Amino acid sequence: MNSRTVVLIIVLLAAVIASRLLLDRPGSDADADRSRTARGPGYYMRDATVLGTGRDGRPLYSLQAGRIDEETDGSGARLSDIELEYRAEDAEPWHLRADTGHISPDGQTIQLAGNVVITELDDTVDEPTQVKAPDLTVDVETHFASTLQRVRILRGADFLDGTGMEAYLSDGRLLLQSDVQGSYQP
Repeated sequence: MNSRTVVLIIVLLAAVIASRLLLDRPGSDADADRSRTARGPGYYMRDATVLGTGRDGRPLYSLQAGRIDEETDGSGARLSDIELEYRAEDAEPWHLRADTGHISPDGQTIQLAGNVVITELDDTVDEPTQVKAPDLTVDVETHFASTLQRVRILRGADFLDGTGMEAYLSDGRLLLQSDVQGSYQP
């Protein structure tokens, strides 16, 4: 090896080391790019079932989704084709269905959207109560669901329409907030 080759190798090594030091500085754009790349696109699941438990460790809900996609920003997961079986302690279970939704990272809040249908699964009645709404937010820890949108509550041929609803899933109470109209056949 001649002296010219040795000098060229030293210059190239110095350039590689210098560029590496510049790119590895804390807070550099390269760190952010590597962080995003290392995190990847997030997980996804098809035909998935998620079981949620209450504070006492007992099963609280079973959520089935055609697809679950993790939000890469850490805000939870997007859901599609949702079937949710929800059972508050010692209460009648509820079945919830929706086109899409979102579940918070801690699993406490489930937001449902698109053709939301809620059905009380009460074996003691001939015709169960059913609620139809465009969206619904469920807080699984407090057994509370709500929407600000227009809803329809059905039981057989009877119905109530209203704007805004609060649903207390632990005791089966449904409260319409305003503009209530309906039909009841005795």
